[in-house]
Amino acid sequence: MTVQTENNPESAGKVREEGAPPLSGIRVLDLTHVIAGSFGTTMLADLGAEVVKVERPGVGDDLRSSGRYSGRDDHEDMFNANNRSKKSITIDLKQEAGRLLPSAWQPKPMSWWRTSPRARRRVWVWAGMTCIPSTRD
Repeated sequence: MTVQTENNPESAGKVREEGAPPLSGIRVLDLTHVIAGSFGTTMLADLGAEVVKVERPGVGDDLRSSGRYSGRDDHEDMFNANNRSKKSITIDLKQEAGRLLPSAWQPKPMSWWRTSPRARRRVWVWAGMTCIPSTRD
């Protein structure tokens, strides 16, 4: 997950509009998959952040195939519940053009994609990364 706040001198020091959600004006790039990360970024979206979900081309998030409402084969209930209020794009992180993105995966895959915290700082004003360890070894 990457969070970006505006880095515009004209917006510096501006107060959020009265009645605006607490995280309005904050952009979150959601590179998570399955439930834990998607749920966390959904909470940020519920609080007003602009969340953009990044998925693998042709495959999407594994949660898309988690289960459906009976009688509605086109509706992935777990995916929709954990990704409401988000925008969505697909980026192939294995291609050169997609390697600029940071990732919430472990360091080994990150080095494979040739990203580093130092490289990310050149692109994002403020970036936060959260890793939720797998229960598998």
